[in-house]
Amino acid sequence: MNRGIFGWVRNLNAGQVEALLVGKEVVIHELIGECKIGPPNSFVELVKVYDTEVEYIEKSFEIIPTR
Repeated sequence: MNRGIFGWVRNLNAGQVEALLVGKEVVIHELIGECKIGPPNSFVELVKVYDTEVEYIEKSFEIIPTR
């Protein structure tokens, strides 16, 4: 599903998920809301959101290797 969001997502070894999301603020907030629900058969304990000034020039969304 293309929402005009760029960035990346990866799983962390301790079970968390980390992502960098770049796009329109309203669309990012909608996606964050979906992250708080999570996929079927998952348990979302906490969603932390940080604003950042990182410059991300890629025009893609990638799943990157676990860290």
